[in-house]
Amino acid sequence: MRLKRAVAIVLTAGVVVACAGCRPKAVSIPVNGLPSIVVQTMHEEDGTLRYSIRADYPQLRGTLPAGALEKVNKAIADLVMPAITGLKQNAADDAAWAAKNPSEASQLPVDQSSFLNTEYEIPYLTNDLVSVRIRVETYSAGAAHGMSYTRVVNARLSDGEIIDTEGLFLDGKQGR
Repeated sequence: MRLKRAVAIVLTAGVVVACAGCRPKAVSIPVNGLPSIVVQTMHEEDGTLRYSIRADYPQLRGTLPAGALEKVNKAIADLVMPAITGLKQNAADDAAWAAKNPSEASQLPVDQSSFLNTEYEIPYLTNDLVSVRIRVETYSAGAAHGMSYTRVVNARLSDGEIIDTEGLFLDGKQGR
């Protein structure tokens, strides 16, 4: 009986520890005319080219003008998709180089692979303005270290206009 209880405690603790870093991304329900958020997820692994991708980014849905939603959703996707394309291209280039230079390639660590992870945050959402922040973490196999960076898009929902940082302030000087 004690063994069963001990196993149950260990398993429960393991689940709690494993999920400590989990950040579920629920689909939101529109409230008071706000658009809903649908999470686009891209999970891909390639054992041959040695990379993995775990990318989540939001897309807006709702009763806003279709052209405006398309512009905003494209701008959000454009924060993530070039990084994914770049990671895949670098992995393919590395594999091609390794095939042409087997003696040099044999000196590289075989247990390393490239990766790209993204997570998002929507710090501001009103009936007419959205701000989306995408955090990207990436590593290229064989590099000394990975890197992380954040990209942001601010958009007016009525017409899909992308607003640069200076455009958020009335006189263009606030925040400096």
